Amino acid sequence: MKSGDLSLEMVETCLMHYAKKYIPGISRTNRKPSSSISAVTATTTSSSLASEGQQRELLETIISNLPLEKSSRPSTATRFLFGLLRTANILNASEACKAALIHGYRNQSARRSAEF
Repeated sequence: MKSGDLSLEMVETCLMHYAKKYIPGISRTNRKPSSSISAVTATTTSSSLASEGQQRELLETIISNLPLEKSSRPSTATRFLFGLLRTANILNASEACKAALIHGYRNQSARRSAEF
């Protein structure tokens, strides 16, 4: 992905959207089920979620493909990276995965601080 003709912004946008959609807990909107959802729907939804191991594997794949050095939207990327780091801790992701996220988060935070 990184070596292809796609722009880093396009890769980042696609991976962020995919992660928010398929890994529970990354964005605030999918952390808690809505109170208007019935018990039947909640049961069906929870049974269709990927296992913890599958979520961890998906998370680590997404992180390995994210352009962590640069971001077209530093404020969004900073919040997103923090959400990924929180989820990586919950899913017991590899130390290398967590270290990459911390490195990316620090870069984004420093870049954001320099803008102000």
